Amino acid sequence: MLRGTDRRLSMIYICSIGLIVIICVSNSYLTIFISLLAILANGFLFRTTRRALRSTIESERRYRRLIDSSPDAIAVHQGGIIVFANPACLGLMGIEHTSQLIGQPVMKFVPPHLAEVVAKRAKSAIKETEVGTMDEQFVRPDGSVIDVEVTAIGIPYNGRPAVLIICRDIGLRKEAERKMTEANALLEKLSRLDGLTSISNRRAFDEQILISWNAASVDNGHLSLVLLDVDSFKDYNDHYGHQAGDACLQTIAKLVEGVANEAGGTAYRYGGEEFAVLLPGYDRNAGKSVADRIRKAVEECGIPHEGAAEGAIVTISVGVGTRQQSSDASLEQWVQATDQALYLAKKQGRNSTIEAPLY
Repeated sequence: MLRGTDRRLSMIYICSIGLIVIICVSNSYLTIFISLLAILANGFLFRTTRRALRSTIESERRYRRLIDSSPDAIAVHQGGIIVFANPACLGLMGIEHTSQLIGQPVMKFVPPHLAEVVAKRAKSAIKETEVGTMDEQFVRPDGSVIDVEVTAIGIPYNGRPAVLIICRDIGLRKEAERKMTEANALLEKLSRLDGLTSISNRRAFDEQILISWNAASVDNGHLSLVLLDVDSFKDYNDHYGHQAGDACLQTIAKLVEGVANEAGGTAYRYGGEEFAVLLPGYDRNAGKSVADRIRKAVEECGIPHEGAAEGAIVTISVGVGTRQQSSDASLEQWVQATDQALYLAKKQGRNSTIEAPLY
C-alpha cells in the first residue's frame, strides 16, 4: 500500500513457519526485484531449517536406539534424582520396569561406605564433564549388592546440568579376583608352613626372628628363643621306620605348638627333628619356664622309644636364650649362644634344659 507522497511500496510476506518479513522499497523495478529475491531467500532458509530439524530429530532417534540397545546400563541423574534409565538397567538392577528407578534418589542404590565417594564423583562430573571409570557397588531393590564398573560424565539434560552414568556388571571379574587373592594368600601361607607337621617352617622363622629382634631392640624389651631337638631320633627311625618317625615328629610338633600358643609365642620346625619357639616379651625366668613345660609335655606323652633302650620313651633336649634389656649383642650371637645351650643339653645326658649366657 502507499504511504504519504514518497510512493514507497510496503510488501508483507508471511512465511509458512510463521515468520513475518516486511520489506519497504520504492516502485522501481530494481527494488521490486530485490524484494522478490529476499522472499525467495527466506523460503530457502525455511526449507534448510526444516531439513535440519528433520536431521536433528532423526539423529536423536538414532542415538535413542543406540542407548536403548546398549548392553551397558545407562542412566541419568539430575539433582540427585534418576531421570532416565535404559532397558539394560532392568537386568543390572534385577527389576521389571525402569519406572522402579526413575524418580528415585540415586543414593538409594549406593552402599553407605561408597556414598561419599559417589557424591564427590557426581559433583566433579558436572564441573569437569568426565571423571573416568571406577569400580563401585550398587544395592538392588531386593537388597542384594552387585559389583559394577561406572563411568560418570557431566551432560546437559533438558537444559540443566546432569550426570550420565554408564554401568557394567563386573561380578564375574570381581569373583575371579577374589578367588585369585584367596589363592595367593593360601599359597603365601603354605609357603610358610612345614609340609609334614603343618606348623610354621624355617622360612617363617627366619623372617619373624628378625622382626622380633628389631622390635625388642627398639622397645628395649625382652625376647626369648627356645631351641629343641628330639633325642636319639636316628635310632628311632632305624628301629620303627621313617613313616613312624614322621608320625613321631607330628606328635611332638603338636605338643610344642600347644605350649607355645598358650604362652603367646610361635612354634616352628627348625629343620629335621629340631624345633624352635619365639617368645616376645619373655625374660630369662619366663623363657626357661616355657622351655621346661615343652620338655615335660613331650616326656609325659610317653611315646615308646625301644630303639634307644628297652622301656625308653621319646624325650627332647632344650636350649633357651633370652635377649636382655639394653643388650648390645647381635642377633647372630644370640641365636648361636642358644644353639650352643641346646648342644650342651644333649651332651649332658639329654631330656634336659640348658640356659644360654645372658645377651
